[in-house]
Amino acid sequence: MLENDAGADFLPMRLIVVLIASAILVAAAVSYASGVAGRSSTVAGRAAAVEVAEIARAEYATGCPDTGNGTCIEVLVPGSVRQVTFGAASAGEAADGCTRAYAIQYADGSNETYLTDVPLGAGCPSQARGGPAVLYPGRYMVTVRVETVNGSLMALLYQEAL
Repeated sequence: MLENDAGADFLPMRLIVVLIASAILVAAAVSYASGVAGRSSTVAGRAAAVEVAEIARAEYATGCPDTGNGTCIEVLVPGSVRQVTFGAASAGEAADGCTRAYAIQYADGSNETYLTDVPLGAGCPSQARGGPAVLYPGRYMVTVRVETVNGSLMALLYQEAL
C-alpha cells in the first residue's frame, strides 16, 4: 500500500473551502434570479399600463364621442404592481388635477408617472365619472370609450374584473 499521506491533513480544510465557495455561488445565483424576476414583473406592469394608454390614445384619435362604441382589451396587472392610476399623476390626486397622465405604483414602494396627450378618466359607476381610474393587481376587461365629461372629451375606462 501507499505510505505517503502527507496531503491527508489538508483534506478537511479543502472540503470546507469548496463548501463555502459553493454556498457563495448559490447565494449569488439566487440573488440574480430574484432580481431578474422582479425586473420582468415590473416590465409586465409597465406594459399593461402602456397598452391601456395606447388604446385610449387610438380611441381618442379615431373614435366618435358619445356613440357607445369603444375598444375592449384584456389587461393583466401583475402582483408586483400595487396600483395603476389613469387620469392622475399620482395615486389619490384630485379629479381636477393632471388628467393627461397615468401613474404606476409598485409593491416595493417605487412610483413611475407617464404623460400622455389624451385626457384619461374613469367611466365605471364605482368610481367618480371622469375622475382617476384605478386598476389593482388582477385580470380585467377594460373598455375604452371617448365621451364628453363636463364639456370636454375624455377617454373613459370602464373596467370589469375577470
